[in-house]
Amino acid sequence: MSAMRFGFSKAFTLIELLVVIAIIAAMAAIIFPVFAAARTTAQKAVCMSNEKQIALSIMMYIQDYDERTPRAVNNASTSRKLTVTAMPQVAGDNAFLPADTTRGRITGFLFPYVKNVQVWRCPSDPVIWDPSVLSPNGSLSIANATSYHLSIYLTGSLVDVNNEITSGDGVANAAVPIISQTILARDGDASDGTNVENLNAVGGALIGEQLYTKHSDHTQGVRHGGKGNYIMLDGHVKTLAPSQVSPMAADDDPDHPCLGCADQINPEAEAFWNIVQ
Repeated sequence: MSAMRFGFSKAFTLIELLVVIAIIAAMAAIIFPVFAAARTTAQKAVCMSNEKQIALSIMMYIQDYDERTPRAVNNASTSRKLTVTAMPQVAGDNAFLPADTTRGRITGFLFPYVKNVQVWRCPSDPVIWDPSVLSPNGSLSIANATSYHLSIYLTGSLVDVNNEITSGDGVANAAVPIISQTILARDGDASDGTNVENLNAVGGALIGEQLYTKHSDHTQGVRHGGKGNYIMLDGHVKTLAPSQVSPMAADDDPDHPCLGCADQINPEAEAFWNIVQ
């Protein structure tokens, strides 16, 4: 006998369909945020892994160069840049890229220690990176090649952070009293891995960014759930909130905007850009 002889129908009613749709929507509302959180956690882990590889490469560099931190990049581009006084300007000078003889770029001084350029990119960085696109600043380096900033304080024995001048010869580890609290690098704005600033935005990058910085900020150094990943001078990597780092930029604080204000200094911080005695 067919189901229709007893007054039954195999089709769903409108109410039943609406109930099923409501259940699916409720499940999606619960599951999708979990997936998003898992993705964010995974990206943070990859970023930390990248920074650990970078930290290891710099530790090997320090061992090879008389226990001194890496020298400053001194690119010969005529664009605005960090001034390096003790090192000659070199065309195509960079921190970590492979040589490109067709374009005139030399091998970055950290490239022999970590030969995977993608390690220098954080997966949470929204800026587009295309290895075939050079920065328009004349540095001969790849635009947005890195998502990380190195400390300007560790670039030389004589550093004037306010005027962006460094001797560029690196810093002796013995001259840093507390290396476990001294920041070597962090999550940051995209740059081409040189001391030269950008002339134009490429792939969504901010104009004016270079490899080196003197502080953290609230807009770019907090891309992992309101925190950022930091490499310390002893080689370990940790995730820190703005309140745990000093100095912090004050002019981009979304909770307390203070355009043009001096950096916020926190003596109780866990990590410091400037070399604390």
